[in-house]
Amino acid sequence: MPATSVAAVDSVKEAVFQAAADAGNLHEWILTSISTLLLKDKGKVSNNIVSSLTQEERDFLDKIVSLVFSRVDGDNDSSLASSSSSLHTLINVLWLLACNVNAGDSSKPSEDALTTTRNEQLATYMLQSIKSECIAKTDENLTQSVHDLLVAHMPAALLQSSGWIFQSSLLDKKLKLYNTQSNYKQVKYNILAEQSEGYSKYLALLNHECIFHTSTTSTDATLLKERVLTAIGTFQLDPVRCLDLLTDVLLWRQQQIDTETRQHGVKMTLTNLIVMMQACFQPLLCHLPDLLVFKLSAASDEKRQSSLFIVMAMLVEQKLLNAKQMVRVLLASSKLASVSEIYETIYKHIEQGLQTMGRIKLQNSSNTEADAEKQEQDMRHKQLLNELASSHAVRFLLELLRSDNKHGLALLSTGNVFDDDNEWSQLCFLLPETIGVAICDIIQQEIQQFLPPTRCGFDQSALAKDMTVDGDTDVEMHLENDASSLSLEEITAKISAPLDCIYGSGCIVLRPVLYTQLCRVIAHRLATMSDISDSVVHLIKSFLLPSLSLFSMNPTLAHEVWEMLRHLPYQTRYALYDSWRGKGLERAGLGDLNKPLWLIESEFKAGKDIRYALKRLSKDTIRDMSRHIAKVCHSHPLVVFTSILGQIESYDNLVQVMVDALRYVTPLGLDVLSCCILDRLSKNNADDRANRNRLKDDGVNVSQWLQSLEAFVGYFYKQFPFVDFQGILGYLVTRLKDGHVMELGLLRALLKTSAGWSFADYAPASSLSHTQLMGRSGSHLLKRETMSFGIVDHINQKSSREVRRVLQTDNVGVCLLILLAQVRHHIVFGKVKSDGHEKPIKLVAYLLDTCQVTIAMLLDFLSFPEGDGALTRSPIEVYTKALPSLKDLFSVHELDAATCWMLYRPVQHAKVTDSMTKGSLTSPDGTDLMLQTNAWDHITPDLFEAFYAHASYDIQCPEDIYKSEIHRLEKESERQAQQKPDPANAVPDDRAKEAAMRLSKDLAIHQEHVVHVRRVLESNRGSLLKMEDVSIDAMTTFLCSCIFPRCMQGPDDAIYCAQFVALLHVHDTPGFGTLCLYDSIITHMSRALFGLTEGEAANLSILLLEVWKNVSRWRYDEEAFNNEMAGRNGSFMPGGDGVVEVTFGKYEELYNKWHASVGAVLVGALKSSEYIHIRNCLIVLTRLVSVFPTRPGLGNKLIRTLEPLASEETNSFADIRAAAAAYSQQLVRARDDGVWREESTASVEARQRKQEAAVAARQKQAQLQMEEIKLESEKIGKELGPDRRRDDRRRVIGKPGEPVDHERRPAPTSGMELTNRMIETRVQGPSPRPDDGRSGRLNEPRRQGPSSRPDDGRSGPTVQDFATMAADASRNLGNRFQRPDEGHRRADGGGTKRSRPPSPEEGESAERVASKRSRLAPAAEVERSNIGNGRRRGRPGRRK
Repeated sequence: MPATSVAAVDSVKEAVFQAAADAGNLHEWILTSISTLLLKDKGKVSNNIVSSLTQEERDFLDKIVSLVFSRVDGDNDSSLASSSSSLHTLINVLWLLACNVNAGDSSKPSEDALTTTRNEQLATYMLQSIKSECIAKTDENLTQSVHDLLVAHMPAALLQSSGWIFQSSLLDKKLKLYNTQSNYKQVKYNILAEQSEGYSKYLALLNHECIFHTSTTSTDATLLKERVLTAIGTFQLDPVRCLDLLTDVLLWRQQQIDTETRQHGVKMTLTNLIVMMQACFQPLLCHLPDLLVFKLSAASDEKRQSSLFIVMAMLVEQKLLNAKQMVRVLLASSKLASVSEIYETIYKHIEQGLQTMGRIKLQNSSNTEADAEKQEQDMRHKQLLNELASSHAVRFLLELLRSDNKHGLALLSTGNVFDDDNEWSQLCFLLPETIGVAICDIIQQEIQQFLPPTRCGFDQSALAKDMTVDGDTDVEMHLENDASSLSLEEITAKISAPLDCIYGSGCIVLRPVLYTQLCRVIAHRLATMSDISDSVVHLIKSFLLPSLSLFSMNPTLAHEVWEMLRHLPYQTRYALYDSWRGKGLERAGLGDLNKPLWLIESEFKAGKDIRYALKRLSKDTIRDMSRHIAKVCHSHPLVVFTSILGQIESYDNLVQVMVDALRYVTPLGLDVLSCCILDRLSKNNADDRANRNRLKDDGVNVSQWLQSLEAFVGYFYKQFPFVDFQGILGYLVTRLKDGHVMELGLLRALLKTSAGWSFADYAPASSLSHTQLMGRSGSHLLKRETMSFGIVDHINQKSSREVRRVLQTDNVGVCLLILLAQVRHHIVFGKVKSDGHEKPIKLVAYLLDTCQVTIAMLLDFLSFPEGDGALTRSPIEVYTKALPSLKDLFSVHELDAATCWMLYRPVQHAKVTDSMTKGSLTSPDGTDLMLQTNAWDHITPDLFEAFYAHASYDIQCPEDIYKSEIHRLEKESERQAQQKPDPANAVPDDRAKEAAMRLSKDLAIHQEHVVHVRRVLESNRGSLLKMEDVSIDAMTTFLCSCIFPRCMQGPDDAIYCAQFVALLHVHDTPGFGTLCLYDSIITHMSRALFGLTEGEAANLSILLLEVWKNVSRWRYDEEAFNNEMAGRNGSFMPGGDGVVEVTFGKYEELYNKWHASVGAVLVGALKSSEYIHIRNCLIVLTRLVSVFPTRPGLGNKLIRTLEPLASEETNSFADIRAAAAAYSQQLVRARDDGVWREESTASVEARQRKQEAAVAARQKQAQLQMEEIKLESEKIGKELGPDRRRDDRRRVIGKPGEPVDHERRPAPTSGMELTNRMIETRVQGPSPRPDDGRSGRLNEPRRQGPSSRPDDGRSGPTVQDFATMAADASRNLGNRFQRPDEGHRRADGGGTKRSRPPSPEEGESAERVASKRSRLAPAAEVERSNIGNGRRRGRPGRRK
């Protein structure tokens, strides 16, 4: 190497040396330096000569050794030389070099040979340098330490060459001798002499009494342990054998510990002995599992094996034995298959059995090969389970679970016993009565401390004393801690793992107390929590709810579960119920992998039981079957209610029966039923509800299942008001937000049935009578009495208050009102199908009317002015606070003006009522924004506000209706007072008397209110219109912005519009043209008939009826026109010469124009091809039949137009045919009553003559037919001869009340004679219609007795006699033929009031009526005979 290069290398080495010394990273530097020297001559082979170390290299190695020893010296402790890391690094490097030294000579030069020689040179020189440094240190300890290290690591040849030893062969000989003595020499024990004495002393020490007493001090135990170790060492005892003897002592003492404790009263423990095992035999504990397995195989006694398992559990508890290793060894020693294989076999077998459940077997033979094979397979599986239960591994685990009280939950965690989490679950599934129950006991022991004090049935201190074992006070300390410091999430985290283990086995059914305690702990914590964590919900969802299905017929557990769930919101509860259902019930649940087999099996059994009960459910068996249904429902409410709702949707007559059958169901079951109802409504494509459409196949009418479900909802929540139905309302709100209104029947059912607000439902408005319409203008009580015709249903006040409370919570009711008002636009312009097809007109009309009726009902219910004793505030106060302002309703919620005022009117009415007492009334803001600017040029905000702020109750008092209802109720009260008291009802029914008194008070209050409002309106009449002159624009504006929008809202508003117009006319309001307004109403609103729904057409008909009454009266009564119209502002109309007054002569022309205009519109609508046009026209005509038409020309034209509509050949709509036929008959009757005022006398007389001729022709035709039938009957009678088959059994039936002569026998009657009498009855035509306007009713049938018949020598009743007897019997029996719904109607004097027999249907012939009555005659005659013979009334006698 050149000098310059060597100098450069030296400088680099010095720098590296110094940097390494400064940094202290000497180890890496030594290795790097030595590697550099080794690679110096690598690859240079020349004449098999290796260059020796240069002086620079020698100096470099000397510096390395000096540096290492200088660091060792820096420690100032020669004893640290052997442990110095730098010295050890250097010796390790030398050892690596020595390992590569090649002792032999190679014949051929190679790189390996060169490297070996190089390694030997480096190692030899470094060893010599180390020796020199040690000599220089003059430290004998250091020299000896380095010598020992080198001798232990370096080869003897290198040590000899470097001068550390004198002879390498001597060192090798000593090493061989040491290895032979240490590893290969056999230790021989003297069994007969010293070791017998050693084992004896060892056993004596192990059985020393002080070890087993709890009073032994730690000093004594330590002294005894030293003596044991001394004995083992002195006598050189086998350690494994000593461990074996120690295990035997533990086993024997475990068997005797209970006896010693009972006999001597001294508490003994094995803790000291176990601690001795841990201290003395710690290195040998790894062999303990094999030793214990050997002992188990050698132990033939069952008691000894049990004690051995107890000892093993104790060792695991003291952490001397690894449970996982022990289980693995025990399973390997057994001949059974693995737990997973056994589980798969049993699981598949049970699953196959479940798949065959419920199948109908066509073969009735039970001795088939399949059954024999199944029985054999069952026996094999049972034997396999018995073998598994008796295996050592299972018995060890069972004892481990039973004895390990402190760490029982830790054993069930992953990795402590099994590698797989599922193995515990599989063991519990296979052995639920052993392993599963043991885990349940551990969980029960863990949750004792968390039980609420008020529900705890034991003493905590006593429990701690019982749980303390062997003087261990950990349990006592644990119980002394505040259990309430743990949150519910922490409690569930502790017990979730063991609960998951036992879930699939269903072993919780063997520990119902544990299930109850779990529910109580969670319920107690949930009562004080606001936020529920997901872990708690998961525990309820994955364990508690499904496990309830195991406890059949246990209502107590169902109540405990409900006490836990009632603290959760309904969304969480319904989600839990849905997870309980899974992917399906019964057979559909087989595809759900998360559902255990025992749950599916129990669902099969519950489904079978509920179907059995439903088949036998009726009104007669409801008491017994309801108990049966409740028993099944306690554990399987989902299965029960799924079947029940399916039956209800198919058969609507089961609604009331099913509700009554739920009387014994727990609150949990009823809450699940609410969830099932919501599930049936919301999931259209789930399970058996696939393709469920809310409309029938015609696409117009609501489906039967939805109607039945709506009826059931109403009755159900009425019967059980405590059941939460917020889910139903939430579902309705969601559907309304999406623009769907098909489920509004649910809300109507809740209001009508549950809340008892059925009187507010006026649909269909076309069927309302005049009394009902006027009654709706009165108080709520009057409205209730008139709408129900005096038949007031029982109202459940609890359910009514609950419905109102739920609607008031979070302003749900107001939200529903606003959504209903907004959704009407979507009904008209939205789509009903996904394909984008337009909705049928009839469906649109139905939905729009339903929406409007629901708004009216809900508004009336929420704004009920009277308070309830159970409520702190009246409903109107809550409604006023929740409703947005009038301005917000119009601008923010974007409602039209009429709807805004409809919602705001109850608030304004309450303000008006307060102003009567307080004297102050403020107008609402936002009125000026509701109309366009040009509209305010004709009407004032005062008129607009006065019109919309009032209702019919404010301006009209129906005194006649009040008085008639008061009179009826007083009569009803007197009748009830004359009746005998009902022993079953201890409280007398004073409803009629109280209602009469309340109506009297309401009448006085109503009259005072009307007077006040009218006075205010009359005082403000001058500020209602802008101009004092009558203007067509003003009247048109008033019609379009006020009359028409409000008239469409309901029948109450329609009649109010007419009353308000009449009131303005009576007040002679300046600028208000009554005739001008009537002209606009009749002209424009009659034409609007083509664009209205059925409900709106009914509202329009009410308005037109009230208007036409005035118009017709003024037309045909000139005096009334002069008194009411002439000279008033209302008589002026704009004309060609300005505003002129209409005289009576001009009024006649105006009336004729109106009559022709309305007639043309109606006739055109009847001839239309659209269904809705014809239907609306018939509704209007039916309402106006008493006042319109009054001219015969239009009337006859209407009759001719109705003929094709009433025919089946030309009209396919059944409802149109029925309505057309009914109106045609009413029109004819109105014509005969004189409604056609302008019909001439000649026309009337000609029509009467025509009718008489038609009657005569029918009679003549009937006589001809009778003669023909008589001839034919005589011919038949001659061929058949007299009938003598029943002469001896025939009785004589006389007049009512006459004694029956049983001796006299009736003369035989020939068949021809009977036929003639029947013919006479059949061919009789109807009696002529009287001319007093009461046509359409048949006269009473003529009574004929035996004396009126021709004396032909034969006696016997005719068909007419039977009819007469039937009428007499029905009058005498009274209650027997009374309808059930008229049982409350009584006549004066305490007698029973008979229901009026129904009049013949329109167009029904007299022959059909006689035929109906003849069918009643035989039964009535038998009843009459029974009464005459003194038999009990109401029970037919038996024929002897």
